[in-house]
Amino acid sequence: MTRGPRFSIITAVWNTDPRFLRACVNSVLQQAYRNWEWCIVDDGSTRPETRALLQRISGADPRIKVAFAHEHGGISSAQNRALEMARGEFIALVDHDDLLNPSALRMVAAVIQEHPDADVIYTDEASIDTSGGQLSLILKPDWSPEYLLAAHYFNHLTAYRRQLVTEVGGFNPDYELAQDWDLALRVTASTDRVHHIPAVLYHWRRNPTSAGHDWENACYWRKRCHADHVRARFGPAAASEPVWMDGFFWTHRPIRGRPLVSVIMPTMGARQRLRGVGTTMVINCLRSLLSKTRYQEFEVICVVDPLTSRAVRAELAELESPRVRLVEATDSFNFSSRVNLGARHARGEHLLLLNDDIEVLRPDWMDALLELSQEPENGVIGGKLRFPNGAIESCGIALDPERLADTPFRGYPGTHPGHVASLIVNRDFSAVTGACQMVRADVFAEVDGYDESFVVDLGDVDFCLRVREAGYRVVTCPRAELTHYEAASRATGGSGDVDAYRARWSKATEHYWSPLGLFEQDYTLSCPTPSGVAGRHTPAPATIA
Repeated sequence: MTRGPRFSIITAVWNTDPRFLRACVNSVLQQAYRNWEWCIVDDGSTRPETRALLQRISGADPRIKVAFAHEHGGISSAQNRALEMARGEFIALVDHDDLLNPSALRMVAAVIQEHPDADVIYTDEASIDTSGGQLSLILKPDWSPEYLLAAHYFNHLTAYRRQLVTEVGGFNPDYELAQDWDLALRVTASTDRVHHIPAVLYHWRRNPTSAGHDWENACYWRKRCHADHVRARFGPAAASEPVWMDGFFWTHRPIRGRPLVSVIMPTMGARQRLRGVGTTMVINCLRSLLSKTRYQEFEVICVVDPLTSRAVRAELAELESPRVRLVEATDSFNFSSRVNLGARHARGEHLLLLNDDIEVLRPDWMDALLELSQEPENGVIGGKLRFPNGAIESCGIALDPERLADTPFRGYPGTHPGHVASLIVNRDFSAVTGACQMVRADVFAEVDGYDESFVVDLGDVDFCLRVREAGYRVVTCPRAELTHYEAASRATGGSGDVDAYRARWSKATEHYWSPLGLFEQDYTLSCPTPSGVAGRHTPAPATIA
């Protein structure tokens, strides 16, 4: 790269162990991309060796600018002073004891050159211990506004267009130790030009003496940050609920009005032994739905297959009412056509596609889906489905060129948090299973519903991808928790479905599940440390001894 944006690296320092600060400095000096400046502010360090090292650093490279505060004012204060010193087009946030991969700034610059209007770029990262040994990988999805509202998943390395940061007021000291999350939420409220680099370019040191790892204090500021942003965005009736390690949150949005939800339930009336008793699955599903669902403004459209037995039809007739309507299908089985038929008879503002082998686990499951479905930027909302033994069946579908589409953490214990709480909090995904999909009726009509060339499988994934193509988001909602007696009511498979899917989506490259380890679900992968790849393609840079 002969030309590119200038980065202003922003770093606040306070009593940093010289070993870690020296390593951080060297990782910046070893950057393959050279168009940067470094704005370092010492926040009133009382440790003489820290201040002495900073004095040496300031003379090591003309691009390094060091300022010293007279007293300790906090991270936000130091970062704001560094921001005032910055002159680059983009700022990049680097903590004082962490490490950059040598290619980090070069790869961020390449994204900016490819997307000149980019405002935010973030990367994957690894956590390391105080000796530099890798602890874990943190592999992130492509831009996911719902995930960012649930937790500060951007974290490191993140680069922002400096003008935008200045326009939103810089770092807010009202959220000390959550100031980076607050900044990310305010910046992304004014832009959606956000890009993800699915590569581990930052090494985050888990240093128990660092202010950022004061867990109790950090949790307080995160709770405050989330609660304030939720109320500001969704009104005083909105609520914030910590759900995992006090750093991940559910947002309870108020439902606007009492919109009707039309539940579309294709059925063939299959029977299965459930808790030792032979049960018609659709009847079990309907009774569970009617008795255990808190939100009551819904209707059910049962699309009945011609092969459904007389006995099951009699059971369905007993439940038929103005609220539960039966619609007869007349053609051979085609799941997509059944969905479309049900939609044509629906009266609701929101459609909820539901398999007939579902059982309700949480009374507020429909509320949770509706809270998200009512947001105009959202297209399809999916729930969290468990097998009868409690294990994870589905909580989002990831794309993979060879395996088509798959569900991360399938078969894991139901209490497993997933990778960085991906099974616990709302999160954008490429697709969600048609066993539980909520979509506004106008969005369903806009994309012409399900494609009936998908007879049995992959029609749900195709539908989600077409909704995304239309500019809407697909979101998982783990609060909507259900049991799924998977495939109890129909057969699966179909080579024609696979061929149709491959023909349409073989080049889909979304990274809502990291290509570094799509099916290495514990992310125990190893990756090179910065010292292992430094200077491979560039002259040996200066270092601080």
